[in-house]
Amino acid sequence: MPKHDDFPYTLRVVSEITESNGSSSMASVCGTSLALMDAGVPISNAVAGVPWDSLKGGNRYAVLTDILGDEDHLGDMVFKRLPELCEESQPCKWT
Repeated sequence: MPKHDDFPYTLRVVSEITESNGSSSMASVCGTSLALMDAGVPISNAVAGVPWDSLKGGNRYAVLTDILGDEDHLGDMVFKRLPELCEESQPCKWT
């Protein structure tokens, strides 16, 4: 969000999810970013989010991106990634 001196307003963005077969939270992040830009809010960059999930079976595991509803529900660990918030000085770390 812009600094208060540059944009002295309060915003409320509502993301109404009517159906979901995936990550509605990441869809809300992307949609909010587009809505702010369309409204002329001086944000520094667009923000996008991607849902990830890990599945483990025995000694094997897989990491899935852009997961669907079943993968979200049945996965071992779901995590969200906002790559634009990761900076070179402090990269996002995955474990």
